[in-house]
Amino acid sequence: MYLQLLPEIPEDSKLRQEWNTLVQQMERPEIFYTYEWALAMQRAYGTAAQPLLALAYEDGRLRGVAALAADPARQDFSFLAATTADYCDFVSAPGDQSSRIFSPNCVVERRAGFGSRICRRTPPVQQS
Repeated sequence: MYLQLLPEIPEDSKLRQEWNTLVQQMERPEIFYTYEWALAMQRAYGTAAQPLLALAYEDGRLRGVAALAADPARQDFSFLAATTADYCDFVSAPGDQSSRIFSPNCVVERRAGFGSRICRRTPPVQQS
């Protein structure tokens, strides 16, 4: 399994389909977890919140999504939709536990400017 970190949510129909398929397979799918909601948040608040999208892949298949917003000044992050959504969560495939795929501190700390701690339990990261 590997993580791909992106500084924005790309307009990509394949990613949209895979992401929303994962959402629909969740135990409690919410509109707030969808690709469209995250893209709308990026468009509306992109200048106030620096998007950070973490995509977890295994065997070439999307297995998890974390749509985050980074705040470099505070060296902190939150879910991208935290200010507008009733529910925020990591999106993961059925049978996968998001804690196995994502460790939020590790995802962010691997990004430049977010501290020097090393996370040893996350999958390899592929930055784009």
